[in-house]
Amino acid sequence: MIEDLLDQWKKIDDSETMRAELRAKGEELKIVKREKGETDLQLSICQLKLSCKTEEVKVLEAETHKLTKRIRDMEVELDESYQANHELRVNKFDKSLVDTYRHHYDMKSSHLEFVLENLREAEEELVEMKNMEPHDLLEQLESLKFEKLELEKKLMNQKNSELSRKSKGGHRNGYNNNYHQY
Repeated sequence: MIEDLLDQWKKIDDSETMRAELRAKGEELKIVKREKGETDLQLSICQLKLSCKTEEVKVLEAETHKLTKRIRDMEVELDESYQANHELRVNKFDKSLVDTYRHHYDMKSSHLEFVLENLREAEEELVEMKNMEPHDLLEQLESLKFEKLELEKKLMNQKNSELSRKSKGGHRNGYNNNYHQY
């Protein structure tokens, strides 16, 4: 049963990989030069964000459905276990397993609600952008580009600091605490 949970988490990671691929494809979009080229690009970016959120919601809904079914199955098994087995240890273990599944289900449900709220916000932003003037969209695009550059700088600084920490290694007094070194 734990392996099944690990498989489910792997599927969630795979969906995150799929979203990352969608984002990469979105970044490869070619800008068509027209009067509203920048506006079209901004709308394409918003639509890409919306499709990523939609995919994430679909994946989370499927996972929620699977977990709900698994919880029901485990509750049935628990009821059968209570009837068939009078040993308290076994019953406590089964109940804790169902409680664990219920906890995972609650976590998934709250995450799904969060994603749905983000999706609604993204839809509202898209509607607002459709009603904006081209020069306002250009300003917003420049702002987003600046934010992206700032985030990339922060990420690079964070990676560099982690690499420098990892490269130092060893103990602070200079000894490595590796007693098996010759």
